[in-house]
Formats: sequence, structure tokens, C-alpha cells
Amino acid sequence: MGMAAALKGRKIFENASYLVAIELLCSAHGLDFRETLRAGAEAAYKLVRSESLSEK
Repeated sequence: MGMAAALKGRKIFENASYLVAIELLCSAHGLDFRETLRAGAEAAYKLVRSESLSEK
């Protein structure tokens, strides 16, 4: 039973990481429509955009 729980936990973690990545990309897309960003939001935006472009 422990091995089955570990495998299920790994799958849940993988799915959650995909979900967070999708949320970050959607947030970055929403920020594309804003004119000015605060320092923290701009840093996060640049990080997400640099990572998403390097994956292609």
C-alpha cells in the first residue's frame, strides 16, 4: 500500500506543478495588457516570460 500511495502522490505533485505553471502563464498574459507594473510584479513577469520562451 505504501508504494501505491507514493506513486499516487508523485502523480498529484506532477499535476499540481502543471497547474501552477498554467496559472503563471495566464497571469503573465494578463500583465501584458497593463501599462505599468510595480517592481515585484515586473520581476516576476520577466522571470516567467524568460522561462517560457527558453522552453521552446
